[in-house]
Amino acid sequence: MWMSALAEHHQSIVFQEKQDWGLELARLDTALKYARLTAQFVHDSSIHSGHGSNNNDHSNDRGNSPDSDNVLDALQQQVETILPKMELRMKKATSDNDAQHHAIIPDRQDLPEIPPQLTVNVNQAL
Repeated sequence: MWMSALAEHHQSIVFQEKQDWGLELARLDTALKYARLTAQFVHDSSIHSGHGSNNNDHSNDRGNSPDSDNVLDALQQQVETILPKMELRMKKATSDNDAQHHAIIPDRQDLPEIPPQLTVNVNQAL
């Protein structure tokens, strides 16, 4: 979910730079949906794991390890940093579109799939 949120957010920035306001808003809306789902997942996982309670060994009856708690902490930190920025941009972009651009916003189902891209070539020698 979170990687989809980041990919959609990145695409919204690409469309913002191209001044394609409708596609920017559609991608940003999709990014926000994924980001909010991720935030809810992190919240629910923290509650169910006992994370954040007085449980000092970060383990519980479900077998969560300190490593899984560290992953949840890192994910939560990313979500808490990036989600408000997405929400702020959505508010501004929506306001700008309503006042100036009047761009048509495509339905989520009509958006083309974001093609997978290799971001790191692991086969190259350092």
